[in-house]
Amino acid sequence: MSPAGAPQAQPGGALPPGSSKSNSPSSSSSILHRVRIDSSILAFLGSLVVLVGLM
Repeated sequence: MSPAGAPQAQPGGALPPGSSKSNSPSSSSSILHRVRIDSSILAFLGSLVVLVGLM
């Protein structure tokens, strides 16, 4: 979390990390895809827990 705050303080310093990320877009996209899947699964499980709790 702290490294994310550093680029905000230094806009120019955010370019090098961005270039490194662009070198492996497939890995970053796969991570984002996994995060989306995990979030959807968590939301689904959360709704099931709420429904069961109401029952």
